[in-house]
Amino acid sequence: MSLPRISNETARAIFLDRHGLAETPQGADAASLLRQLGFVQIDSIATVERAHHMILWARRPSYRPAMLDKLHSKADVFEHWTHDASAIPIEYYPYWRLKFARDVEGIVEMMLDATSKFDEPLTDSRLFAWHAALFPAGRSGMSQIAVGMWRPEEAGDMKVVSGPLGRERVHFEAPEAKRLDIEMQAFLEWFNRPSAIDPVLKAGVAHLWFVTIHPFEDGNGRIARAIADMALARADRTTDRFYSMSSQIAADRKEYYRE
Repeated sequence: MSLPRISNETARAIFLDRHGLAETPQGADAASLLRQLGFVQIDSIATVERAHHMILWARRPSYRPAMLDKLHSKADVFEHWTHDASAIPIEYYPYWRLKFARDVEGIVEMMLDATSKFDEPLTDSRLFAWHAALFPAGRSGMSQIAVGMWRPEEAGDMKVVSGPLGRERVHFEAPEAKRLDIEMQAFLEWFNRPSAIDPVLKAGVAHLWFVTIHPFEDGNGRIARAIADMALARADRTTDRFYSMSSQIAADRKEYYRE
């Protein structure tokens, strides 16, 4: 059976319609727009404004950022990873349950290992195991990624970029893939070495240092939070967790993204 063929004009019309760009922008109904788009990726960088607000505003000129916060508070949308952190209409929640189960299982395994075995050295092999637990299918969303290994050269540069094409602004660039062995060796030696620094500060520095290296293709933030909680468990000398970096970031999510 031959595949159906459509003209470039028809393909363009379908593309514009599915992206909410076929009609004259009007109104402020962010909920219906999100249902049409399926999701909007949450941007952590604000040059003029965070990109997801610009996407919604371009299609609904009366949209304001507080409207998305209201949708969150009313549980009309939820946050999860598509290929990155995204706001997704609550109607699609049932389709994500299997992925939630996989993600939760991997995160729980990682966090239990980090906090129940806090006295054991943090090694590259241990980090590889954590990474594999987060991505058991070897994919991040629809994209196949290198799992249980440092970010490979073929993955390309890891940059945080904003701005229009031709006038991009690079906010951050992680070390090249060929430097990851050296960078991670230095980090792991520092993390495992007894230090005079306040242990809570060490947990914060560890989180920042790890995400700055950005050694994996995906999952760096989650693993950085596990490392921070491991450092806090070492500080308290107990596996019982009464507070954590992850829970505090979740509580102050808006400030975390803004910073």
